[in-house]
Amino acid sequence: MKSKIDSFVKPSLSNKEVAFFKPKPNASNLKLSSATLNNQPINTKVNQSTFSSLKQSVERFNITKDSTATYNINIGTNKNKKVLRLKYSNTVSSDYRDKPLPLVMMYKARRDKIFSKMQNNSFCVLSGEKDKARSYDTDFAFRQQSDFYYLTGFKEPNASLVLIKKDNVAKSILFCQDRVVENEIWEGQRYGVERANKYLGFDTVYSNQLFERFIAQHVNNFSNVYVSYDDSFMLPYLHNVLHSTAVNWRRVDRPMNSFRDIDTLIHALRKIKSKQEIDIMYEAAKISAQGHISAMKRAAPDVTEYELEAELLKKFAQYGAKNPAYSSIVAGGNNACILHYTENNQQIKGGDLVLIDAGCEHQMYASDISRTFPVNGKFNTEQKALYEVVLNAQVKAIEHARVGNTFESIHDVAVRHITIGLVKLGILSGNIDELIKEKAYKAFYMHQTCHWIGIDVHDRGPYHVKKDNGHVMSEILKEGMCLTVEPGLYISKNNKAVAPKWRGIGIRIEDDVVIQKEGPFVLSHDAPKTVQAIEQVMSAKG
Repeated sequence: MKSKIDSFVKPSLSNKEVAFFKPKPNASNLKLSSATLNNQPINTKVNQSTFSSLKQSVERFNITKDSTATYNINIGTNKNKKVLRLKYSNTVSSDYRDKPLPLVMMYKARRDKIFSKMQNNSFCVLSGEKDKARSYDTDFAFRQQSDFYYLTGFKEPNASLVLIKKDNVAKSILFCQDRVVENEIWEGQRYGVERANKYLGFDTVYSNQLFERFIAQHVNNFSNVYVSYDDSFMLPYLHNVLHSTAVNWRRVDRPMNSFRDIDTLIHALRKIKSKQEIDIMYEAAKISAQGHISAMKRAAPDVTEYELEAELLKKFAQYGAKNPAYSSIVAGGNNACILHYTENNQQIKGGDLVLIDAGCEHQMYASDISRTFPVNGKFNTEQKALYEVVLNAQVKAIEHARVGNTFESIHDVAVRHITIGLVKLGILSGNIDELIKEKAYKAFYMHQTCHWIGIDVHDRGPYHVKKDNGHVMSEILKEGMCLTVEPGLYISKNNKAVAPKWRGIGIRIEDDVVIQKEGPFVLSHDAPKTVQAIEQVMSAKG
């Protein structure tokens, strides 16, 4: 008989929920159309798993004008190298559901939606991310700024996007790095102006060298200037340009251009996920679930937190997700009562619980899963009692994550069931409603239950909206919104207000959930979370 945990409506996305992810080239919505080995055709019907044992290094990935992608994969040693070339056709659709169109059209459609919200006679500048120094002469692995990626799909550093809307005619202009052959020897190929102009769907592409001149010549011709208020460089830069050009052109009597925050337009769009985005997030959650399962199987008394973290990272990479979406939390015993514990350097004693909060980033989209389990494979009486309180609160909260309910009401449901559970265990005493009103639960459950999730693990977008009458209310849930549901209980070993048997226990259970017409769907359902399921996985080690 299915439990309520397993009975949530499944999305009408694909049959991915029954597929096991084989290591494969990291491409979304691509179908293998041809394959050659040293330029000789080979059978494309060979199962992808036959490639999993090959030593592979992807050298090039291009989405070209005819919507294909090509991987050149080296096999064997340098002395006896063969090149396997896999050609994929693109299956992404215009509204992410029906007819095939290139990926570039998806990003263009997003820009068009932003244009439709911009005022006429507007000029917008959006900065891409720059390389960031990790130490003296090494950089962090590059990751594109999320809003910039959402509107462009462009993954190279030091780029800028200009959106112009004048007389209701819209144009998008990309500024990017020039191709420099000497640099490409060290850093790999860049698009450069010519290829970006040819393949990426912008109205115009210019070199970065022309950026400052372009801004100075054009920005003062527009009555509305959109910029990200979070951009600590571009906002003051544009302010200085506007001031200097106004003085130089003897136009100081003209009202200063009004700045508008482009973030509000982009984040409102990002909050509703497309089918393609949900598909990618589903894959990310499934990969992350495998990491959690691997850590459960590796757990044993005296294992170190970093050994369990290594299991997570290994499994993420094995399935093509090279990076975690955030710093993993692997907290044994009392460390689990530190909400953002990331040292992950302690040995875990037999009999302790382990709280793991970790998820991979897959194709720029985050997953975020928390599981708590006993390091020796069996919950003791007190651990199980507290765990069941948190699990029940999470199940009830997920059931409430439905179209038409408010974001904040999910937290209210979790708080009520956490409070009821604590009273039943004798940790709190009194009237439930009064305890909630007094926030007595906050001694043990001090954070919110939900946050948005998407390209950012804490995805952008408001949690409250202002109505026409000025009243502020919690965001109403709509189809396509994605959020986490993560109640917890944290009773520090230093908490003298509770009996010693409860101390040193930290529990959090977190899943990624998509809001659908039919009801909530848990993207991360593969990660075991009932007491029985966790103990069963841990008893089957090896």
